[in-house]
Amino acid sequence: MAFRDYIVQAETETDTKACTYEQVECPKWWDMWQQYAYMQLSFASQNGQTAVFSASPVPRAKTIAGIYARFYLEQEKYGNPKLMGRYYWMGLGAFASKTVAFSFNAWQSHLANDATRILIAGNFWLFMDVSPWHWGYNQCEQSFNKCFEKRDYSNLAKVQPKVATAIQQFISFFGEPEALKEIGYFKTRKGAYLMKSFEYLQEVEMLMKKKQTGSQDKLIDEKIRRAQFKHLIELANHEQRAVLQPLCWNKPKLRSAMKWMRFVSAVAPDLKLVLTERQNSQDSRFVSTPSDKEVSEKMPSFEVENVEHRMIWIKEAARKYHRLMKEQPEKIHASLKALAGWYSDKLTPKA
Repeated sequence: MAFRDYIVQAETETDTKACTYEQVECPKWWDMWQQYAYMQLSFASQNGQTAVFSASPVPRAKTIAGIYARFYLEQEKYGNPKLMGRYYWMGLGAFASKTVAFSFNAWQSHLANDATRILIAGNFWLFMDVSPWHWGYNQCEQSFNKCFEKRDYSNLAKVQPKVATAIQQFISFFGEPEALKEIGYFKTRKGAYLMKSFEYLQEVEMLMKKKQTGSQDKLIDEKIRRAQFKHLIELANHEQRAVLQPLCWNKPKLRSAMKWMRFVSAVAPDLKLVLTERQNSQDSRFVSTPSDKEVSEKMPSFEVENVEHRMIWIKEAARKYHRLMKEQPEKIHASLKALAGWYSDKLTPKA
């Protein structure tokens, strides 16, 4: 599979501080965060006026892993270090995108080009879906709440031209003409998994602030952890059910490839999530696979294309991550800091 740099016209500086609900209409506000998202996967041209999209999938997946880790560590734009841990899904998401980066060569070796391309597109479009929600929330919770149901890319003619052009070019590049439609044009609604995840996130914030102001509640830490885990699971449901299932796992070419690999199991790449910055770990506490006892007891025959099967595995992986956050927080945080180092701001002019 050949990859080339992909040119997208975009401003190299975006004044997001001006992007408040009172000053900018909601669609424009989302346009700015959508533009910011693809700029993070780009580098500046020599004239400084063009964002050049890096089309190579491994560096892109690593950059995404780095941004997810930075979200967890509150290093992203408008982050609040006092609230580190509120973006609980982002920590697990960083390990997952790292896995995509390390797994690409195995996919390329064992899957047809079409199936590989679908998985690569999934990593990209998931980032384009979830990251603007979080940058917007980081900047202004009030604007986020007011604009929540106004993010809608079903009519690109109404979108800022540079953003619309970029999205159309990405659709063409990944060869998925129905990609936006399949993931619902980035739209959501109250009561959806995404909204529930942010409701639990707000609960986490409230409890963290309560603890910081001297709460005498002896159960405050456990309440925070419960809300963090619920936030993670709701966002995982959005990730898997609203984005990756329609975009990737419903595709006949990918489903056929997975069935073929199960039939010829000797060539199937390992399915595993390693909760460190490295590709592998000999410590089973930091590794989750569908063959783990906790998973296989509930689901003896695992089919990765089946969203219910994946969610059983993801919930068990999340429980392992959750346990490590309590028992080995220094190691998990050290790994996330290492992954955060995979990101570099390629659009900031160098002296």
